[in-house]
Amino acid sequence: MTNSGNLNITSECKSPANLLKFFDKWNEPENVMQLQYGPIGTYFTQQDENGIWKSITDQEAKEKFGKTAGELKGEYEVYGPKLILSEYYNTTFEMEERAKERLTDLNEFWMPYVESTAVYPVDCVYTKEELDTIDMYKPDFESTVAEQEGLWLKEGGPTDAEWESYVTTLKESCGMDELLKVYQDAYDRYAAAESGNSEASADSTAE
Repeated sequence: MTNSGNLNITSECKSPANLLKFFDKWNEPENVMQLQYGPIGTYFTQQDENGIWKSITDQEAKEKFGKTAGELKGEYEVYGPKLILSEYYNTTFEMEERAKERLTDLNEFWMPYVESTAVYPVDCVYTKEELDTIDMYKPDFESTVAEQEGLWLKEGGPTDAEWESYVTTLKESCGMDELLKVYQDAYDRYAAAESGNSEASADSTAE
């Protein structure tokens, strides 16, 4: 599994039926908890009075495994898409201390400057022509952006002239306008479908 909601089964799989049974339970709270951090009995050592699993502390991890809790997570984490709902932190497992610190920093130092919390949906559907456009331009666009960001982080910048030149390069050589159109068109279709589903749901409820 390399993308959220997608599973590929190759000819090497000896039991597709059992794999699908496992996949059906992939995002259950206690399963996704262990996939993300590590197994019960290793990373999660005890439950509180409400049955919430608590992460191993750095001190415990160093005493038992000679590693920090973060290093232990890195060793046991199963890489790939996972779905952790915010409610899991109230019903199944406690948020790790490092995550709490990052969330605090995010809310106190970054979010005051964010004007919109809208995010691009991961399940937008593209036409064949749109996918061809993405395949044509996205690799060059991303490599150009990454290269320029690296240079500016290292050397400082950009000046106004450098920024204008950079934007021109993205538009004329990397297909920025074409990519923007593809993503905008796909998003517009997604938003229209979501709106239609919401209206249908409201009508059904009213009936």
